[in-house]
Amino acid sequence: MAYTKETISDGQIITSAWGNKIEKGISEAHQLIGELTVEKSGKDSNGIYTQVDYKRKSTGKLYMRSVLSGGTSPNYTTRTVTVYDENGTTVLKTLTYTITYDSDGNIVSMT
Repeated sequence: MAYTKETISDGQIITSAWGNKIEKGISEAHQLIGELTVEKSGKDSNGIYTQVDYKRKSTGKLYMRSVLSGGTSPNYTTRTVTVYDENGTTVLKTLTYTITYDSDGNIVSMT
């Protein structure tokens, strides 16, 4: 499944995060879904977008960025989530998750 500008809950990475441990920054993003737009970039050879930006509709400024790295596509091993201040540039919090997969290549946890 892919992220779209209309919905952020269809992406496997986001769904897994909500299904497992939800950190404060992600929880806040969930509460703000109606107030955020989603832009994806960095599409790899397997069609996975490695960067997803969540921007405030009211200002167009960055609220949160999620970046996949490490490992080999499609099994990235790290997800880094950065939450920004109202100005869209000052980092408030950075969360780093280790992604674990089952034998079928499905995400089973992010810790």
